[in-house]
Amino acid sequence: MNPNQSWLATCQLADLNPSAPARSWLTERGSLTARLRRHWPDLAVELQGEARQSPWPCELDRLGLAADSLAWVRSVTLHQSGQALVQARTVIPAWSQTNPWQEIERLGCRPLGELLFQQTDLERSDFEFARTPSGWARRCVFRRQGAPLLLTEYFLAWL
Repeated sequence: MNPNQSWLATCQLADLNPSAPARSWLTERGSLTARLRRHWPDLAVELQGEARQSPWPCELDRLGLAADSLAWVRSVTLHQSGQALVQARTVIPAWSQTNPWQEIERLGCRPLGELLFQQTDLERSDFEFARTPSGWARRCVFRRQGAPLLLTEYFLAWL
């Protein structure tokens, strides 16, 4: 994961010249975890860490936060048979007991998608995309009761 990543809007994805399979994965609007499980039934989620901390500068910019802001940050790796497929990072500002995303703290090794795609009051921004040394990345902001959640997914070398 790269904290200094440059991001392009959805309309600029063609500028990154992804292959047709890469474009299909990058623009997936449903649950990425569910789609990965269709290909790799033994997919597992490994919690790398979660804590209240300073978001990366690109995350602060995307969420419109001050440089000294803190947020709840959760990092996971989705893997199958020891091969890491996707690293994901979730950033939730204004973390408190009344934040509508509070239940994320109890996910543990369950995927975020299990929570996200059960919500009926969810808004989702367009994707932004990046090319990284290890592969492709995408991010978007989900809003629930006005509260933002920034989800960044790094597709590793398999894509």
